[in-house]
Amino acid sequence: MSEFLLRNVCVIDPQSPYHLQNCDIWVVGEHIVEIAPAFSISTSNKTLIEAEGLCVSPGWIDMQVHVSEPGNEAKETLVATAKAAAKGGFTQIVCYPHTQPIADNAQVLQALQLRTQHFPIHFHFAGTLTHNAAGKDIADLYEMHSLGAIAFTDGVFSSPNAGLNLRLRQYMQPFEGLMICYPSEKSLVADGQMNEGKAAVEIGMKGIPEMAESLAVTSELYLYGYAPTRTHFQPMSSPEALKVLAEAKKKYDKISVGTAVMYVALYDEHLHSFDTNFKVFPPLRAKYQTEQIISHIQKGTIEVLTSAHLPQGLEEKETEFDAAEHGMLGLQTAFSLANEVLVQSGKIDLTQLIKLFSHNPRRILQLAPLSIEKQQVAEFTLFIPDEKWTLKAADIPSTAKNSPFLNQELTGLVYGIFCKGQWQANHS
Repeated sequence: MSEFLLRNVCVIDPQSPYHLQNCDIWVVGEHIVEIAPAFSISTSNKTLIEAEGLCVSPGWIDMQVHVSEPGNEAKETLVATAKAAAKGGFTQIVCYPHTQPIADNAQVLQALQLRTQHFPIHFHFAGTLTHNAAGKDIADLYEMHSLGAIAFTDGVFSSPNAGLNLRLRQYMQPFEGLMICYPSEKSLVADGQMNEGKAAVEIGMKGIPEMAESLAVTSELYLYGYAPTRTHFQPMSSPEALKVLAEAKKKYDKISVGTAVMYVALYDEHLHSFDTNFKVFPPLRAKYQTEQIISHIQKGTIEVLTSAHLPQGLEEKETEFDAAEHGMLGLQTAFSLANEVLVQSGKIDLTQLIKLFSHNPRRILQLAPLSIEKQQVAEFTLFIPDEKWTLKAADIPSTAKNSPFLNQELTGLVYGIFCKGQWQANHS
C-alpha cells in the first residue's frame, strides 16, 4: 500500500483542529494515519510531497462543469475534463446534463457513471428537469435520483412555465432532490449579446438587461414559497437579484446561491476587444456591478464559486461576435482568478475562499463532510497562494482552447491533488 508524506504544509481547513498550522501529514492508501508538527515524521519508505509555501485543504468541488462527451468529443473528452479538473485543483465535479444524447433518463446517466467511475477524480452528474430540457414534460427524476443523480437542471436551455415548475418542485419534495436554477427571463434576453449598459452603447451591441435575471429569481421564489424544495441559484450575476436572494435566505432554509469566478474577475468592458472568449451567459456585468457581487460574497449571500467550464471549438468561437457561442474554459484558472481578485486584494481571506470551493459545496450537495484529521479520508488539494504561473495552450488537456487567459501570468498555483489514493502532481 502506497505511503505519502506531506511535509511542512499549512492546513487551511476551518473544520480541522490543525487549521492554520504547519504540519506533516502521513497518508497510507486512502486515509490519513498521522498528523504531527512540521518535520517530525520520518520520510523513510514514503513518497515525499513538499514545496515552499505549500498549503493543503480538503479537496475542492466544482458545481458547474459542462462536459462535451458524449456528442461533442471533438471539443473535450471526459478524460480531458478529468485532467483539467485535476490541474485546477478539483477532486470532485458536478457535470451538467447537456450531452448528446441529453441526460434526461436513467440509461444515459448510468452510462456516464460507468464511463467515469475509475477516473482519478469523482464525477457527479445532474439530470435534466424536463425531457430533452425542453420545458414541457417532467423527466424521469426519481429513477435518475435512485441511480445517484446529484441534482437536476435544465440550464439555459429552457425555463419551465410556472405550472410545470410548481409540479417539478412538488414531485421532488418527497426525495429531497436538488433543483439548480439558472434564472433568466428568456423574453427579455431575446438576441442580446452582452450586459445592457454603458459598454454596450459604446461598442454598439444589443444589451441584455439585468432585470432578465432578477425577474426570474422573483418568480422562482414565489413558487418556492408554495412548494419548498432544495434550490440552488447558479450562476448569479445580477446584484439586484442577489439582494432579493439575501432576504429570501433569511426566511427560507433550503435556498443556496453560487456564482462563477468570471463574474467577480471580469466585467463587460473586456468586450471592447471583441474577443469572443469573453462572450458568456449570463453576460459579464459592469465593473460597479461586479463589485456589488463581491460584496455578496463577503456578506455570505453567495456560498459557492464555480468555474462554469464550457469548452467551445474554433468553429464556435472564431466567428462574428453575434454568431459566436457562449462560454469559456474555467477549470484550470478558477482558483487563481478567485485568489487574485478576492484574497490577494484583501476582500476575503484564504479560509473563506476554501469554504466557497470545498466546505459549502459539500453541504449543499449533501456529500459526506471532509476534514483534515487523523483517520479521515485523504482527499486534498495542495496549492501555493503566492506563486505565479502562466497558462499555455499546450497545458490545456482538451482540444478546446477558449480561454481569455492564455499566456497571462496568474497568481496562485495548484501544486496537485490527492484523491482515490493517488497523488497527481501539477508542477514542473
